[in-house]
Amino acid sequence: MKFFMEPELHLLPKDLSIYEHQVAGHGYSQRCEQNPVKTKPQLLHSHDERCIYKPVQGAPKGDREIQFYREVFNEKVATCRDPDLAELRCLLPTFRGVHIDAATGRRYLRLDDLLADFVQPSVMDLKMGAQSYEPDASERKRSVELAKYEHRARVGFLVTGLRAWRQERQSYEQLGKRHWAKVTPDRLQSDVMPPFLSSVPRGVHRRRAVRQLLNQLERLQAWFERQTLYHFYASSVLLAVESCPAALDDVSSEASSLDDSGSPEIPASPQPQLYGETNATDPSASPAAGNKDSCSSGIQECESAAGNKDSCSSGIQESDGAAGNKDPQLSAHAQRHDIDELSADEAPEAPPKVQFASSPQSQSSIDPSLNSESTSRYSNANNCGRAPIALAAMIDFTHAVPGNGCLDNNYLVGLRSLIELLRNYQFD
Repeated sequence: MKFFMEPELHLLPKDLSIYEHQVAGHGYSQRCEQNPVKTKPQLLHSHDERCIYKPVQGAPKGDREIQFYREVFNEKVATCRDPDLAELRCLLPTFRGVHIDAATGRRYLRLDDLLADFVQPSVMDLKMGAQSYEPDASERKRSVELAKYEHRARVGFLVTGLRAWRQERQSYEQLGKRHWAKVTPDRLQSDVMPPFLSSVPRGVHRRRAVRQLLNQLERLQAWFERQTLYHFYASSVLLAVESCPAALDDVSSEASSLDDSGSPEIPASPQPQLYGETNATDPSASPAAGNKDSCSSGIQECESAAGNKDSCSSGIQESDGAAGNKDPQLSAHAQRHDIDELSADEAPEAPPKVQFASSPQSQSSIDPSLNSESTSRYSNANNCGRAPIALAAMIDFTHAVPGNGCLDNNYLVGLRSLIELLRNYQFD
């Protein structure tokens, strides 16, 4: 098998745990160990690094996601030569390279943990877009996707998972795909946001959470209404709100001194150990993540401004047709769209035969400032703070394809629908 690789691979740390806040996505269905024979790799978490390790899926999907992150977090983007690409950094988890499990050869994306500053997060995952398959998908793939949610074309998204804290029970409630597939368009307003937002105490805390979610989603909408770089299929928006009353009270006490641009200081992530190095880094030397005794609110805007771009005249179908023209900037792997997910692409990958780098800084095209000791997702390297009261961010990019000068109207259908639900939310 031919592997698409980072210029260097880093060794997967050993002191990792299963990520408890995953609510959907690759590997989630097996987390309860109901079928121990067919196991899929799961999201891993490092508390000290404040990062998650996401398993790279089989080709071409996994290679395409690596390529997408490498493009967005390439060091050239730091110069803001393309303002839309530069601002996209603020809408995603920060990418910090590819790691490998030396025992299995499986690769993992190292991404900042978006929920690192939440004390008791409630999380919802929504697959965006009226159409979840790429334009050149097989008939079998189309049929499988259409069967998942019959109202998708009208609604514009599918909720794939919810994990919400219930204060009265002192435990989490989890609702999966089967629950959300039953929600009809006439029940969206009553059945989607209330179970999620009810995890936040009534009154000022819930109103602040809704306001911050709207601010972030409207910013995402503004980006989509001008960008023509990418079209995103089967990509998710991750929504999170703080459900811990004590943490929310701390935020309220600080609200007078923080506005929507405030951003707290976050401990730096440690330098990863390169795969192939003889001297292993002592895990105990990793910096501590710090206590979650207080939270602060707000979103720090990216400084880069973006101009308007030409778009296709109308409709999802027009932009679909343009997706057949391949962008030369994407790798050959990224331009392959054989996405029949019924194939066994989750099988463990054979260890790649590569020459491993001897230095973290050698030949890497990823923005070096994003992999330094002094870097966090709140620093100037990524230039966009995130609020621990409420968060909306894009995740999952195995089906990111070239936009070819057209707006991603498919994604916008779902995004506008989601924003409308929040705007019409009835506070009790």
